[in-house]
Amino acid sequence: MAYEINDFAKLLFINPNHLSDTVSAVLGKSPCALYEEKLLDIAKEFIIHTETPINEIALKLDYDPSNFTKFFKRHTGMTPVQLRKSFHKK
Repeated sequence: MAYEINDFAKLLFINPNHLSDTVSAVLGKSPCALYEEKLLDIAKEFIIHTETPINEIALKLDYDPSNFTKFFKRHTGMTPVQLRKSFHKK
C-alpha cells in the first residue's frame, strides 16, 4: 500500500501542507524525495541480497514492473538487472 502525505498528516492531526513544509525545512528534502530514497534503499536490498525476480520486487513496492525499472534507472543510472549482475560478479 502506498502512503501519501495526507495519510501521515491525518495521523498527526496537522495540515498536509504544514507537514510537507516542516519536513522540507528540517530535512532539506521534500517528503516525496525522502519516500523515493527509502523505496530505492529497500529495492536495492531486495535486488542485491535476494534472488526475488525484479517484477516481484516491483509489485511488493506497489510499482508496475516496467515503471519500476524506469524509476530505478532514473535515480541510480542503471536498471535493477544491471545492479544485480554487478553485485553477483564480485
